[in-house]
Amino acid sequence: RVFAAFSDKAVQALLSFVQNKGGGLLLKGPVENLRDDVASLLPAKAFSAEYVGGPLRLSPNPQFIFSRKAASRLLSEGLFAPRLNTLTLMTELKKSARSALDAQLPNGKASALAAHTVGAGRVLYLSSTATWMWKLASDASKALYDDFWTQLAAFLAETGKPRFNCLNNGHKIPTDQPP
Repeated sequence: RVFAAFSDKAVQALLSFVQNKGGGLLLKGPVENLRDDVASLLPAKAFSAEYVGGPLRLSPNPQFIFSRKAASRLLSEGLFAPRLNTLTLMTELKKSARSALDAQLPNGKASALAAHTVGAGRVLYLSSTATWMWKLASDASKALYDDFWTQLAAFLAETGKPRFNCLNNGHKIPTDQPP
């Protein structure tokens, strides 16, 4: 929804940051009205809107984003999708994408969180915008909520390219002399 308010120049700058500088981008929520240039960044080819009326367990992938020691609580306790909410689940991922959080549905498994690389950067897609409800579900869920977002932020942040380090530290030097 937010991309509708952005100018074409602003969207291209964001896409360039992800692809060329190695930035991380988190997309979440419905994908129906997403701009084509932004939609091309999504890690999935096919989506399915699923209404969550009862408990729906989301299983983290221990070999991907949630492989760090700090994610052990997420792996042991797991997450449940926010109830009374519609999730936009990914039913078919692109070849370069990996699922990080799976939902078991009556008709099979779908991804609730997936990621892939785009140029030098990474893109994550999360199927729900109602993740704030996880924090309010119980006292224990605040710790899970914090662990979840810490893992996602670390995953997205670790791809950035280092800044250019100038050897002369901003001093003017003759070009015929070494720094």
